[in-house]
Amino acid sequence: MNFTLFLSVICILITNSYVFSQNYIRCLAIAKTNPDIIYAVSGKEIFKTTNAGISWINKGNVPYFANAMNISPSNTEVIYAGTENGMYKCEDGGVTWQEKGLRDAVINTIAIDPSNPDILYVGTGKFGLQPDTEITGIFKTTDGGDGWEEIYSEKLDKVWTLCIDSDSSSIIYAGLAEIGIHEYGFLKSTNYGDSWTSGDFNPSSSANEVEYLIMSSSNINQPVLYGTESNEIYKSTDKGENWTRTKYNTPFEFPYRSTPRFVAVDHDSSNHIYAGTYLTRTTWPVVGDWHSEFYKSTDSGENWIQKDDNLPEVSITCAVIDPRNGHIYVGMNPGGIFKSQDGADSWDLVVGVDEKINISNVPKQFLLFQNYPNPFNPSTIIHYSITSSEFVSLKIYDLLGREIRTLVNEYKRPGSYSVIFKANQLPSGVYFYRLNVENKYTASKKMLLMR
Repeated sequence: MNFTLFLSVICILITNSYVFSQNYIRCLAIAKTNPDIIYAVSGKEIFKTTNAGISWINKGNVPYFANAMNISPSNTEVIYAGTENGMYKCEDGGVTWQEKGLRDAVINTIAIDPSNPDILYVGTGKFGLQPDTEITGIFKTTDGGDGWEEIYSEKLDKVWTLCIDSDSSSIIYAGLAEIGIHEYGFLKSTNYGDSWTSGDFNPSSSANEVEYLIMSSSNINQPVLYGTESNEIYKSTDKGENWTRTKYNTPFEFPYRSTPRFVAVDHDSSNHIYAGTYLTRTTWPVVGDWHSEFYKSTDSGENWIQKDDNLPEVSITCAVIDPRNGHIYVGMNPGGIFKSQDGADSWDLVVGVDEKINISNVPKQFLLFQNYPNPFNPSTIIHYSITSSEFVSLKIYDLLGREIRTLVNEYKRPGSYSVIFKANQLPSGVYFYRLNVENKYTASKKMLLMR
């Protein structure tokens, strides 16, 4: 690659990085009392649906980027956001936010006592590339965030995750990043956080970093606690006293590393679990080698099946499950929320969160949007909007004008649509996509496949 081309590539990546961050689905939260209500954070914007993802409304902005979000179990209008600069609370469904302490702390996780919505637990510590913070630990409030007490104060690098036991809200679990500070990554309290015992999933492992904890529903005979550590998923059937490694295993070998990012459990069966992972390259070069996979197990982790054939190969950041019917929602980076109604056998893009797209009303004009990500490898998302019921075609062409693939070729009702284009078998280069709405609108745009 010559120097001029190298600079051009760098400029392309920098130009698009800001766009990607604004389309990053950072958090999803589903209301347990009314699962038709879901909140999503994209960048600093809060989106809300009251009809299980059919339509979404932009409710406004959180003051800072949010790492965690949770909904009060007693009022679906009350939501909490843990941000890169403290805690915030909203009492009107995402519109108006009040600062609720722990300023300068990076909040990574929020757990709300299901029997007392004024009791919250939060875990803090540096998150990703965010600035260092000395406010690291586990904090508790008993008055909805007006006052906070530090309930675990030993030196920590970060608290990744908190989970309240399904059977008893007096039992709390915490996952830590030890980074050489401790020889354990797991904490448990049986008295509302007054005291803690430490442990580890695998004493022989040197990882000791628990990134995610989740427990199956209390309406199941024997709730199961699941957790992720390094490249593994563990489970406990005795409330964290003993752990068994599941047979989660992905087919990637060095220099690639597939790491579970989260685990989701079906509310009707603790045997049905899902894992969202991210794949990274551990040696240079790393550009273009970061994406996610989605796996499912129906036997408590004994066997796993990959279930992401029609998901874009970008990062899966978060997931929630509707407790009534097992429908799964996943958030992506770059942005979009996908939904599966059949146990992850198929996926539909319910919304591509983009400030240019009006997702709650019928579009006022025909539009073809720039794909994202761009450059891409190997998949990207194309948005378009139509104002009336028409026959629509969307096709891909190479630089010589040869038709490569037909993505859409059917009658469509008015609305905004998103299509995934997977270029797995295509070489690097410039491609064009062309939208044709019969006798009314034609537009083309350029995209770059960079392997």
